[in-house]
Amino acid sequence: MNEEISLLERIDRIISSDEFKLPVFSDIAIKVRNMVSSANFEIQDVVRLISSDQSLASEVLRVANSPFYGGLTKIVTLREAAVRMGAKQLADLVMVASERNNYLASDKEVQHLLNKLWRHAVGAALASQWLAKKTGYTDRLNEALLGGLIHDIGKLAVLKVVDQLKVKEGLSFPVDFVVEVVNSVHAQQGYRLAQRWHLPENYCVIVRDHHLDEVDQANTVLMIVKVADAACNKLGIGMNLDASIELAVLPEAHGLGLGEVLLAELEIMLEDTMQVVAG
Repeated sequence: MNEEISLLERIDRIISSDEFKLPVFSDIAIKVRNMVSSANFEIQDVVRLISSDQSLASEVLRVANSPFYGGLTKIVTLREAAVRMGAKQLADLVMVASERNNYLASDKEVQHLLNKLWRHAVGAALASQWLAKKTGYTDRLNEALLGGLIHDIGKLAVLKVVDQLKVKEGLSFPVDFVVEVVNSVHAQQGYRLAQRWHLPENYCVIVRDHHLDEVDQANTVLMIVKVADAACNKLGIGMNLDASIELAVLPEAHGLGLGEVLLAELEIMLEDTMQVVAG
């Protein structure tokens, strides 16, 4: 118990400090987003910008070839991806792929957890956008994608602190203990960071409230992210596995009008897609 209190205090102090920095999105992702928002952008300029980071370009192509995007033929070049998917969808994909570099650690055990967390972030992002599209909220696709991508940003922050404590100070923590601590404080710490970074309030609320039992029927994107999060946890996409979850009985599923057939399709999409992406 004392060990847990001590670690929680260290986590709180480090994340609260001005020195703690965790970038939300990459410069390239933001530039691509701004570029495609312009009325006069050229697709070759978008492709050139993405190509400036070869690891990002490779990640984009890998996700573009996943079942989520439903292509019948393999996409080989970024230009093909842009033509098939459209520039705005490509910008969304870049936003997701660019986050991969944030999920890196020096400690092997922490890196293992971050790999799982990365899979969860991608799965929740794609599932949230998929649900927004299937339920007719086409004007909320980008918000759903980003909400799903960053809803567990607090877990990322806490694991970064644990990595720092293990590597720089030589401390040691059992993996199960770390997971327990991460699960207990990530919403609170994530909300604190989201506010400090001046993220729009809708994203701050998603980060803070995605585990609450209460259902806010007025917050459609929050309900979508909560269903996506539950679907990932049911399938073991992430740090937590709970195969007993019944998506159809979730109050958020009822609030969104999600039937069993659609939810089964969601699970199939996630299982197929995650075999390709976020490896």
